[in-house]
Amino acid sequence: MPTLLLEHPVGFPIALIRALLLEQCPRISWRVGEEDYGGKDDVATLERPQTIIGRLPDGDLMLVSIEYRPDQPYRPANGHTPPAHHHHIAISRPSTEDDTLALKVAVIVCTTIAQQQPGSFLQLEAGGNWLDHGDMSTGLALLARGVDLRPLLQCGVPETTGVVAPPISRNADPPAPFPEPQVVEPEDDGQVSLASMTIMLDGDVHIDWPLIDEVLGRFDPDGRWKSIAAPGGMGFVRGRGSLVFAWLPLPMDPEAIDNALQRSFWFQGDRNRIARHRQHVTVHIKSPADFESMRMVAMVATLVIGMIAREPQVAGVFNNQVNTLFDAKMAEGFLGVVTNGEIPIQLWTWTAPDSMADGNVCLTTGGLMPFLGYEVEVWNAPYPVAMVGDKLSELLRYLLLKGPVIRHGDTVGTTAEDQAIRCFFGESRARRETPVRAMFVEFGEPAAAQPRPDPVPSPPLRPSPGGFARRPGGFGRKGL
Repeated sequence: MPTLLLEHPVGFPIALIRALLLEQCPRISWRVGEEDYGGKDDVATLERPQTIIGRLPDGDLMLVSIEYRPDQPYRPANGHTPPAHHHHIAISRPSTEDDTLALKVAVIVCTTIAQQQPGSFLQLEAGGNWLDHGDMSTGLALLARGVDLRPLLQCGVPETTGVVAPPISRNADPPAPFPEPQVVEPEDDGQVSLASMTIMLDGDVHIDWPLIDEVLGRFDPDGRWKSIAAPGGMGFVRGRGSLVFAWLPLPMDPEAIDNALQRSFWFQGDRNRIARHRQHVTVHIKSPADFESMRMVAMVATLVIGMIAREPQVAGVFNNQVNTLFDAKMAEGFLGVVTNGEIPIQLWTWTAPDSMADGNVCLTTGGLMPFLGYEVEVWNAPYPVAMVGDKLSELLRYLLLKGPVIRHGDTVGTTAEDQAIRCFFGESRARRETPVRAMFVEFGEPAAAQPRPDPVPSPPLRPSPGGFARRPGGFGRKGL
């Protein structure tokens, strides 16, 4: 019996499941739950059990039952340890003696539901391996190619013995102090996840995959990028990293949109159009763990998203990590930044204030952690806000060009005569959902700071900080 592990509740994407079943099993007529009205936007809740019914050409019925079990960790009968989770979904084996057909239907149903949540895990058969989001994306790619799905059963991580893992703690103790930045730990597949981006749509969009292949081949020839179109408007772009496109016939959470609009001061698009969007595509982005690969993958993702943003059906682009929002025109505009060999700071990061008073400026970043292994914080800078913002902007661009090259105690500046800015490392002082490492940028003597979670614009894009550089530690507070 397939089992799907989740950290958060998900919906039941009737229309998408039906479309994939009809495409992959066209000789079977399908009814996906009681609320399947045949529409392209049909969705339902999993708060009550759902049953998928397939009528075979000989008149026999195939049944698949789906039962959502909220706040119930899955406990395997053999006592093995599943990945950490809060909820799980029990999905019955499709009632057919054709093992190949049963596996195909199970993969379609399970992976389509799981696409709503990148952190989900899937076990296709009791005692089998646990598939993560990347493994499930591989299953969809195998479906699109029409090849044998049995190799998918060998993917993923085997079960382990021991006590069942508890749900992920939401109040974990902060990590111990550390003197230097550390790289982001790679995931099980040797890659790290960058921020996912959601493309908000008010109609069906056509993605020109051949054009994407052509552009990426010119921009990053060593990356060996290749797109794969998958059923249901989804697809993949793979090379030195991967971009997985997961389509859902649902609008985004209105509360998340409202929160993003509050912090996205630059947004000048049609807010009514954003509110009326009907569907969305989330782009899940993975890269090898070295900085140069992450930089290239982020620029490739920006290119692809910017190209799609040209389509008239695109209402906006949403950064799911830092919760910022851009209209389609602005998302397309980031193409120019990438062609200059830079990651658009505004698309990938966000800077929040704790104090915007001249002479006592406090700023903290979000979104740098995957690239650098830390965030950047300024506390109690004794200078005007504009000057501190400019210096921080130059520093962020330098870091996203060069990587985590600054060390504990280094000073930085644009010229030898420039006032030295001292950098050192420790635990973040900002109010964050989870503890993170931070590089503190010291403009003057620190004073007690009380962080406040008010939204603030990120520093504006400026010309390339060509002369910006680090100087080894030991200089003291030159000029301060």
